[in-house]
This record gives sequence, structure tokens and C-alpha cells, in this order.
Amino acid sequence: MKVNFYRILFILACCFASGIVRGQVLISILFGDKLNTDKLIFGLHVDYSWNKITNIEPQDALGKINLSLFFNVRINDHWRSQIEALAKYTRGGKGMDLYSLSEPALYDQFANAGGSVERKISYVGLMGAIEYDIDRTWYLEAGPQLTIRTKAKDIFSAKTDDGDLELTRDIRDEIARWEFSVITGFGYKFGKGSGMALGLRYNWGLSDVQKNSPGSQQNRGFYIVSNIPIGRNKAKAKSQDTNNK
Repeated sequence: MKVNFYRILFILACCFASGIVRGQVLISILFGDKLNTDKLIFGLHVDYSWNKITNIEPQDALGKINLSLFFNVRINDHWRSQIEALAKYTRGGKGMDLYSLSEPALYDQFANAGGSVERKISYVGLMGAIEYDIDRTWYLEAGPQLTIRTKAKDIFSAKTDDGDLELTRDIRDEIARWEFSVITGFGYKFGKGSGMALGLRYNWGLSDVQKNSPGSQQNRGFYIVSNIPIGRNKAKAKSQDTNNK
């Protein structure tokens, strides 16, 4: 079955619209079997990441779940390419030191309670990787990633005897619009040709994240990644029925 690339473009556009997560699931259910062929595997990519920004101390890793659509294309027996449309994608860090606010009294409340700052930067974008299949199960991957920042905020938080304090600052003007990085990793594929995979990935940011800060700050992230094909079994069943006829 030939892939309708106009439909793929429409799907990607839907991914970047509002209600992105529900849209991804719905699209996958509706079109998964149409987009799966012998050479193409389509589905949901889900990962859990631990993120930091370089040259900021102290800082703890920010854990986040990310969602995207993936298209895995077979080139030959050993080489494949994977494209991921990143939809729900967050980077940043937490446990950072407080910094001055326009309201000194407000800053004092967080400082007196031993507060800290969590920095959350939301992106959408594309990742493209080349995969090398060592055998039928293990694979290596590497490739570039380009993202565009959609939201960025600092969350001041502290715990007091009277309850929790929290303040959210919009810092989009302080964060670079575009970010470029490279990924490398390895993983394990379940079942012959099923498309289900589980792996580890490291994301190395190359561009400066914060525009007005001295020095250079780049995103770093360690990921547990998984590919969940949609409609793969149904597509294989249709292919077998066609061959039998």
C-alpha cells in the first residue's frame, strides 16, 4: 500500500495544534493501519527524560514524560531511518537558586522559606536519526534534532508551616527561540518486524538556551525511550490476506 504523504503532512499539522496529546492518540487509532507497510512503521513514541541545563549550579534533574509521532523507514537489511514529530516535549532543570524579583518582599518570602526555582521550557520540533540494526533485535541510533520554543517559565516554590508558596514567571523573552541538538542511543526491538522498541538515548544540546545570561547554557537530557506501533498487526494481516489471494 502506498503512503499518502499529504495525509502525513496533515497529521503532523494536527500534532502541533491545541489538544495535541488527545489528537495524537486519535490520529494513531484512525490512520495507524493505513500508514504501516513492509518498509514503514508508524506509531507513538513515548519517553521519560531527566533534563539539566549546563553551567547552572546548584541544579537537580527535571523529570518529564514526552510524546511524539514516529515514522520508521527501512532502507535495507541493516539500516533504517526514524523521524519523530515532537509534540509534548519539555526540557529544563529544577532545584535552582532563587534570583531577585521586582517585589523584594515577595522574594524574601521564598528566601526565608528556603525556596528554589524550577525551569520548564516547552518545545515542538523534529528529530531525524539513522538506525543501524546490529542483529534482528539490537540497534544503534544517532542524528540531529531541531526544536522551536513555545513556552518557558520559572516556577518559584517553597514550603512553609502555613502551606506551600508558588509563583510562576513567564520567561519566554529570556529563552532562545530555536534549539539544535544531536541524539545518540541504542535499543532493543521486540518481535520480528513488530515495530515495538525500548531503548536509552542521550540528547546533547549544541545551541545556547538562555539569551541574556553570561557564558553558554545548553540543554542535556538522558532518556528511556519506547516506540509503540499503531495498527501494525492489522496491516500485516491485510498484507497476508492479499498474498493469499
